[in-house]
Amino acid sequence: MRLFREGLWLNGEILTSLNFLADETVSNEPIWLLSLHGFMQSGKDLHNSLSRLNPDIRIVTIDFPGHGKSQSCHDPRRFGARLLIEDIIMWLDVLQLDKIYIHGYSMGGRLSWQLLKWLSEQEKVTQNRFKGFILESAHPGYLMEEEKVERRELDESRALQIALDFDMFYKQWGQNELFQSPLPTHQMHDPKSYAACLRGFGNGMLNAVQPGELDALSIPILLMAGEQDSTYLKLMQKMSESSSMMNLKVIPSAGHRCWQDNSKVWAEQINRFILQ
Repeated sequence: MRLFREGLWLNGEILTSLNFLADETVSNEPIWLLSLHGFMQSGKDLHNSLSRLNPDIRIVTIDFPGHGKSQSCHDPRRFGARLLIEDIIMWLDVLQLDKIYIHGYSMGGRLSWQLLKWLSEQEKVTQNRFKGFILESAHPGYLMEEEKVERRELDESRALQIALDFDMFYKQWGQNELFQSPLPTHQMHDPKSYAACLRGFGNGMLNAVQPGELDALSIPILLMAGEQDSTYLKLMQKMSESSSMMNLKVIPSAGHRCWQDNSKVWAEQINRFILQ
C-alpha cells in the first residue's frame, strides 16, 4: 500500500494476515492500532511482536520517509515534525480510520509526543479521533537550549559517520548500552536518508513536551520502558508523574526495545491498555 505526499511515495501495511481473523472471538467492530517504528528500521521489524496482540486489534504500520519501502529522502526539511504529523493524518484519512490507538517506539515515540503536542492545540473533533497513545522508550525532548545544541552536534557527527562508513556506524550503533539484544538484521535502505533524518528530526530539532503540557487532553497514555534501560526509564517516570492521564509500565528483562526483548509482557500490557 503506497501513498504519495509532499514529493515522496510512502509505504504502509495493514497486518490483517498476522491476526487470527477466523477466530470466533473477533469482534464485528475491530479496534485499530497504528504503529510507528524506530530509527533505521521499518514497520516490518515489529510485525512478529505485533502479531502477539489480541485478534480484536487490527494493525497498520507505516514506514518513515527514507525507511523501509518508503522512498529515499535526502532533504532534512522533509523530516520536520509537522510534515511527519501531516503524513499520519493523511494515512488516517485515506484509510478512513477513526478512534485509533497510536503506538510509537523510540523515534516513532518521539513523533508520538509531537503528535500529542500538536493535538493539544486542535479542536475536540480532531482530538477525539484518537483513543489512546502507547509511547515506548520515547524521549519527550530537551527543555534547555544547551541540551538541544549538544544533541544537534551529536546527530551531525552521527550523520557524517553514516555517510563515511554506514556498516561501521550500524555495528557501533548495535553496541549502544541502550540495547539489551542484537539489532534486527538490517536491510540497507539509503544511508543518506538516515543522515537526513538525524538532521531534520533529531531531538535537538524539536520543541520538548513539557510536564503538564498535555493536561488539557483527555487521551489516555501508556508509557513503556524496559527495566534495564535506566536512561529512558527515568525519563518516562518523570513524564508519568506529570499527568494523571499517563501510566507507566516497566517491562521486565527488557532494554530499549521492549517489543523485542520481552514481547510477551509487552503485548500483554498493550492488550490490557486497549481492551480494558
